[in-house]
Amino acid sequence: MRITRNLEFQTGSKEEKLPYETTDFPYVASQAELDDYREPFVPWHWHNAIELFYMESGQLKYHTPNETMVFSAGWAGMVNSNVLHMTEIQTHMEKNI
Repeated sequence: MRITRNLEFQTGSKEEKLPYETTDFPYVASQAELDDYREPFVPWHWHNAIELFYMESGQLKYHTPNETMVFSAGWAGMVNSNVLHMTEIQTHMEKNI
């Protein structure tokens, strides 16, 4: 599993570039070390892939155009494909993974 510490976007777009492991079954398995990102948030973006995530530690606020939810350690969530979303770190006293 690759460690993620930043995001890349398509030029002139909010579409996130995802480094798919294989074209036969496009997926990305990564561990996002959110405290190592340049900012305490991930800006508004979208991607064709469905995003499944699990909060190992810390707390993260997910925003979509229609809803905002806070995910704590031990919680999981899903963002459907092509949905604009952003995230914000909510805790700074523990590692956000």
